[in-house]
Amino acid sequence: MKSFRSLILGALFLLLPIVPAKAQQTDFNKRASVSFNTSGSNTVIAGVAGKQICIYGLDLYLASSTTIQLFDNTTALTGAMTTTSYTKQVKSTPCYWTLPAGDSFNITLGSGVQTSGAVWYSQQ
Repeated sequence: MKSFRSLILGALFLLLPIVPAKAQQTDFNKRASVSFNTSGSNTVIAGVAGKQICIYGLDLYLASSTTIQLFDNTTALTGAMTTTSYTKQVKSTPCYWTLPAGDSFNITLGSGVQTSGAVWYSQQ
């Protein structure tokens, strides 16, 4: 009886689709440097017609406390945050935010504070 069950289970595993692990993941392949000190909207990643931006992580450091807010063009991705640093862990999948094709990724500062760091993303 055990050998018959093993035979059936083995046959079922053969029927499952085999997909390589890489085909199941979309990984970030770009890094944008962040360095600005202008209050208001700052474009970090410019949109490209027909391509989506997918944000996989970011690391921001501010010289002093101010509000920051992340945007897809003019649509808020986060609320305004008062901070001196902001981090979203870099991960391979899924991404934190997927922007519509052609849209830019912007960071708005409440005051002109030096902001530095990096954003990891893909654009496809």
